[in-house]
Amino acid sequence: MRTRLPALTLALATLLLAAGPGRAAAAEVDRARHPGCVGIYTGSARGVFWCKIVVAHDPRTLRSTFRIEIDDDVQMTGDALQVVPGGFDWKGPPAVGVMQSGDAAVLSAWSWLQTGQPPNQVDYAAARSAPKYPVEQGQVRLELAGVAPAAAGAYTVHGSFSARLLPTPGSKGFGEVVVSVIF
Repeated sequence: MRTRLPALTLALATLLLAAGPGRAAAAEVDRARHPGCVGIYTGSARGVFWCKIVVAHDPRTLRSTFRIEIDDDVQMTGDALQVVPGGFDWKGPPAVGVMQSGDAAVLSAWSWLQTGQPPNQVDYAAARSAPKYPVEQGQVRLELAGVAPAAAGAYTVHGSFSARLLPTPGSKGFGEVVVSVIF
């Protein structure tokens, strides 16, 4: 089974080296504090963020949720003000495998970025039936490589998340932004 971990690690190292020795050293200290989840976004906006993963399953509704939450302030370059790295809701329990936003079992999937350029609050998005975002566009992918039950319906997972964000209708965004997370 091929993994994208070396490619994302190389991309993160390249981003840190390009930031200069002072910022790279500070980012390495942050990385040591947050070893479980790291994300980058590239394209029309660029940056690095540390995160945590929240996964739960409700046996009454047979619905599972996956959320990426920003753990600390987002370290950004470019003009991004806020990143919502993403999430998935689907029917069934968490299991090893790959899900994409267009799959039948996926109830909703999303990721977005705000640059703060009027008139829109969200300038780049990838979404399918997403809460608070009505337009369906872009692509979102979740790969769970390891799944272990934890306490009270929660799960510990390992894998990757990626999203291809496109400019939202009416925004001043251009190009695309790709969000990649390893956890």
